Amino acid sequence: MNNPRHLIAFAKETVLRNDALKFPASPDVRSLKDQYVELRVTNSEGRSIPVTDLLSQGSRLILVGDPGAGKTTALKYFAIRRSEDFIFGKSNVLPIYFALRHHSFKDEITIPSLTGLKPDQLRGTPTLVLLDGLDELPSDVRVAAIRSIVDLSNSYPESQIILASRPAGLSPAPPDNFRYYHLESLDTLQTRQMLSIRAENSFQLERFEALLSSENFLEGLSNNPLLIQLLWEVYCNQARLPSVRADLYQMVCDFLLSSWDFSRNISGRHSLLDVYSVHKILESIAFDAFNESQHQIPLSDIRNVVVSHFHSKGLPLDNVEPVIGQLLSSGILTRVDASTVSFVHLTFMEFYAARRLVQFPRKLASLLQFGPIAKETILFAAGMILDVAPIIECAVDRRELILAANCLREGRTENRVLETYVLDELQRELGPELIKKLTGSAMEKNRPQTESIHSILRRQLDDVRSSELSSQEKGKRFEQFAERFFRQTFNVVDINRNTENGEIDLILENTSRDPFWVECGGDVFVECKNWDTSRPLKETAAFSYKVRNSRGKLGFFVSVSGFTEDAIRTLKNQVADRDAPLIVPISGESIERMLDHREKFDLFFKEAIRKIKHLHKW
Repeated sequence: MNNPRHLIAFAKETVLRNDALKFPASPDVRSLKDQYVELRVTNSEGRSIPVTDLLSQGSRLILVGDPGAGKTTALKYFAIRRSEDFIFGKSNVLPIYFALRHHSFKDEITIPSLTGLKPDQLRGTPTLVLLDGLDELPSDVRVAAIRSIVDLSNSYPESQIILASRPAGLSPAPPDNFRYYHLESLDTLQTRQMLSIRAENSFQLERFEALLSSENFLEGLSNNPLLIQLLWEVYCNQARLPSVRADLYQMVCDFLLSSWDFSRNISGRHSLLDVYSVHKILESIAFDAFNESQHQIPLSDIRNVVVSHFHSKGLPLDNVEPVIGQLLSSGILTRVDASTVSFVHLTFMEFYAARRLVQFPRKLASLLQFGPIAKETILFAAGMILDVAPIIECAVDRRELILAANCLREGRTENRVLETYVLDELQRELGPELIKKLTGSAMEKNRPQTESIHSILRRQLDDVRSSELSSQEKGKRFEQFAERFFRQTFNVVDINRNTENGEIDLILENTSRDPFWVECGGDVFVECKNWDTSRPLKETAAFSYKVRNSRGKLGFFVSVSGFTEDAIRTLKNQVADRDAPLIVPISGESIERMLDHREKFDLFFKEAIRKIKHLHKW
C-alpha cells in the first residue's frame, strides 16, 4: 500500500527519535532494536503473553510496571516496528509515541496535538497512540491527564490507545474501559539474553552471573531490566557489585560524575566543585522536584540551585553556566527541551530525594502519608540509614506491611528483633498458615545461626579492653583485631614492618576498581593505638611522616580512645596539601557503632574518609 509521503516522513522521524537507546551509567548510545529483549505481560486473569502481542489484545490497554521494568522501552519498540511497517507499506496504521510529561493539559489532547500535524493531513489514517509516563505527572495534573485521555478515547474510537504507568500513577481514578496488563519480571533466560548482547565474551558473562547468584539481594535486582543494566555497568567498571540498592545507585552516580570525562575522552575541563558538592546540588534539585511532584524541571530552577550553592560557598558566579553544562553532560540529568531538564530516569530523582530526606528523619517518616507514590523514595532511604526501625514502625502502624518488609530487605544492617516484629504483624494480618506456605522452612524459629563477622569482631574488641590484660597483651590483641577488621575490605600485605622511619603496624593493598579509591594508591598504611588517652597532634604528625616517606597516599590512624581536637583540626587542614598523604582518624567509638549496627565495611571506610575531606575533584 502507498501511504502519504508526509506521514511516511513523520514515521521516519519517529524511528530516528526513539531508536537511540541510552543506558544511565554508560556513555554509549545503542540501537533499541539491536538491544531489545522480548518481555512478557500478564492480564487480570493471570494469562501470560509476549509484550508485543499486546497490539492484538484490544483497542484500550494499560501497560503497568514497576520502576525500570521496561514500560518506555516496550512502547518505543512498538513505535519503531510499526513505523517501519508504515514506511514500507506493510501497514496503514500510523504509530504515535508521546511522553505525557510534555503536555501541560491546559488544552485537550488530540491526535493533531500529539503529532504537530493538521487534522486534514491525518484524515482517514488509523493511528496507534502510545502514551508514556502517566506516573511522572504531578498528582493534580494526573487527574486532568486521565480526564483528557478518556476524552481522547471517546473522540477517536477507531484509534488503538496504549497507556503506560507505574501502579502508583493509576490512583486515585484510572481511566475506565482500559484493560490492564502487568509487565512480568525478567526470568533467567531473558536476563542472560539481555547481558549476552552486551558482554564481550562468555567468561565475563559467567563471572557476572556467579556474582549475582552469590547474593539473594542481587538476584532480586537482576529481575528488573534497568537495574540489571546498572549492575552490569558497575561490574564492568569496578569488578564487584553492591549488596544494597541504594549503594548501587550511589556507585553508578559516583562513576558517572568521576569517570564521565574519562570514558568520553574529554579532558581539560575545570570545575570549582568537587563530587561531594555536585551530589549536594543534585540532592537539592531532586528534593525540590519531589516536593512539587515535578518530574520536568525548569532549567531556571537548576540555575537557582547552583547559584545558591555558589553563594553559600563564596564562589564566583561566572562559573555557574559551566557547572550547569557539566551537570547536563553527566548522564544523571538530561535535557527535555531548551528550557526543561529531567533526571535520566525517575528512580535517580527518587534516589537523590532520599539522600536529602535522610538528613531529616521526621520528614522521612511523614512520607508514608503520601501513599504509593513515595514508596521508592522510602525504600531508597531505608538503604541509606543505620536505624530503619522508625520507618518500619510507622509503616506497620499504617498497616503498610509489605512496605515494612521491603524496608527490612533494603536496609544496611541486620536486625533480628525488627524481622520478628514485621513477621509477627504479617502473620496477624495474613494468618500463620498462609505465611507458613509462603515461606516454608524459612519460618522455623530458633534455627542455629552462623555468627556474623560483626559479632566476632565486636567480641574480639571487647576482649582487647579487658582490665585483666597487660598493656603489652592489649596492644598485641588490638593489632590482631585491626588486621581482621581491615581484611574485610583490603588485602593485608605485611604486619609490624620495620622501616627507616619507624615501625608500621599494618600495610594493606587496595585492589578495588571503585573510582572512589583511585586517588588512594595501591598501598594503605595503618597505625594502631590502644592507649587510654586521646591521641595528640604529635602522634598523628609522626604517623603522617612515616606514610609520606613511604610514598603512601592514604593512612588510617586507629585509636581506641579517640583524638584531641587539635589533632583532628590539623588532619583536616592537611587535606589542602596535595603532596601530603591523607591521614584518616578512626576512633574506637566509631568502630563499636559500626559493628553494633552491622554496617558494611567498605562503606564505613568511605565515610571515615569523607569526614576528613571531600571527594576528588570533578
